Amino acid sequence: FLYDTFYPLGFSNDGKIAYIIEHDTDPADMVYIETMVQDLVTDKILWRDEFKTEENIQNVNFKTFWKSKKSIIEKRLKSYGIEPFENIKVEGDSISYDGYGFNVYSKNSSYFAKDWNLNFLKNSAIYIDSKSKGKKRIDFKTYKDSHLLDRKPIGFLSLGKNSKRTAVLVVNVRRGWEGPPHNVAYEVVGANLNVGFKR
Repeated sequence: FLYDTFYPLGFSNDGKIAYIIEHDTDPADMVYIETMVQDLVTDKILWRDEFKTEENIQNVNFKTFWKSKKSIIEKRLKSYGIEPFENIKVEGDSISYDGYGFNVYSKNSSYFAKDWNLNFLKNSAIYIDSKSKGKKRIDFKTYKDSHLLDRKPIGFLSLGKNSKRTAVLVVNVRRGWEGPPHNVAYEVVGANLNVGFKR
């Protein structure tokens, strides 16, 4: 597998999250890094900045990117009221809030692509479940010719013990350009742990 790298930056009191994704572009000889601010209520990307270069690849890395973009990123985070994370970590597929326990999981359906001799995703739903409160679907996507092999949540991002809003880190596995190694990419899905659950 070829793995992108996910860097969580910070979180705002009104439910916005900022993060950086450094794409593994192998075998292409380039650096591609995205910085995003996302609304965890709507999951809409509010701001995206790209750093992409194919020049002097041996001399370009994450430090080069940060030196180039640091000022722009810090100003944008400030404008959205985003404070840096302290000791951020992925909690795994379970989390507690207000005395309740929650689990996250996905349900996917796929179709067989005869030309590729592989099963690709047709749709994917992500759910949060609580034994006490019930469950709810927090995300649903339909795909066409996606070449996605799998999609599942790998854990909650801790936004603080008193935050009813949470962020779920989701992994997408896409078929490699010429087969293996396949590409592992990340996305963030927001959810409210206080409302919307049904038995």
